[in-house]
Amino acid sequence: MTQLLRHLLLLLGALVGGSVSLPAIAQEKTGSPRIAIIVSRLIPLSAIDNTSLRNIYLKKVFLDAYGHTYVPVNLPATTALRQAFTRTILHWNELQLQNYWNRQYFQGVSPPYVVESQAAMVEFVAKTPGAIGYVWSCFANAKVKVIFELPVPMSSGATETCPTQDTR
Repeated sequence: MTQLLRHLLLLLGALVGGSVSLPAIAQEKTGSPRIAIIVSRLIPLSAIDNTSLRNIYLKKVFLDAYGHTYVPVNLPATTALRQAFTRTILHWNELQLQNYWNRQYFQGVSPPYVVESQAAMVEFVAKTPGAIGYVWSCFANAKVKVIFELPVPMSSGATETCPTQDTR
């Protein structure tokens, strides 16, 4: 039922030209953390699949269907979220990814930008045309559009997700 509700709300959000952030549902009901793939609210991209996302992050695809440049953005390599994203989308570990970028460097292709935090990711993506990034679903807000959510297996080692709310 929760999945049906999520899909209906996301569809409704897409129909009215926006997106719906579902942080309460994202982890609470499933017990599994979720990564939200975010873009600027100003770009027409409203959905993406794993293969396209992988190709954007590996810089095998540079332009969208409208000719706009993709700007993939990463978190620092030491963060649990970056590691979970890399394993889930790229199916690599950080050493494999580093080796890939070392080879790409000699072909004139540089790795994605890196921002220091999820808050910085949201701000950068919101203000940068073509930017695409990822945050734990609870960090997505009205400044950005969620175009895809990835469930992260608990076996990924990603234990730190959303900050707990202080109710005092």
